[in-house]
Amino acid sequence: MVLPHNLIYGSLVAGLVAALAVVLSDRKQIDGIRNLFGGQDKLARFQRLYLPGFLLAMLADWLQGPFVYALYQGYGIDREHNGYLFVGGFGASAVVGTVVGSLADRVGRRQSAILYCVIYFGHCLTKHWGLFRVLMVGRILGGISTSLLFSVFDSWLVSESQREGFDGEQLGNTFSLAYFGSSVAAIAAGQLGEVAANITPLTKLGAGLHYGGDISPFDLA
Repeated sequence: MVLPHNLIYGSLVAGLVAALAVVLSDRKQIDGIRNLFGGQDKLARFQRLYLPGFLLAMLADWLQGPFVYALYQGYGIDREHNGYLFVGGFGASAVVGTVVGSLADRVGRRQSAILYCVIYFGHCLTKHWGLFRVLMVGRILGGISTSLLFSVFDSWLVSESQREGFDGEQLGNTFSLAYFGSSVAAIAAGQLGEVAANITPLTKLGAGLHYGGDISPFDLA
């Protein structure tokens, strides 16, 4: 059973309002937001460097999430093979998640963040083919990119904050802004993805290659 879109978006908006109420009740949070946009100190400059990159990465992840199952249905993949695809993605994430920390330490957190972008691009690109084996490769890439997304950006933030001499409260403020911004990005992604998916219908070009429809949010991501 698929929930109505207005119920989904209504729940997201309600969650955002609740989160906003919590933020506005905290004087330190309000001061942190003001400093982010108007401050000229080292912390504000650092946050203005980190947060756009992090939030763009989160926006891309939120963009494609609601459309994965719908795209597989559009390709005529049955429930059994749909399950195989999701297991492949979650399995890849579970396996890579055990080593991604050491990988980031070895190759560098900045390089790991760039690697996330490259792998995520490959994940989205595979959605243009309605072939099970290609989609499985995409799900595995998606699982790997998810592990990178939820580890290397945070670890980079912690290591750079320590290098810049920020204390625990300042680091916590940056994390708070980042994940509040992520909730806003989730709502924006739902709206943008819906618009993109409705521009053109899912269209077959040949050799299993498609464009439009529920592929469009992946292209936007």
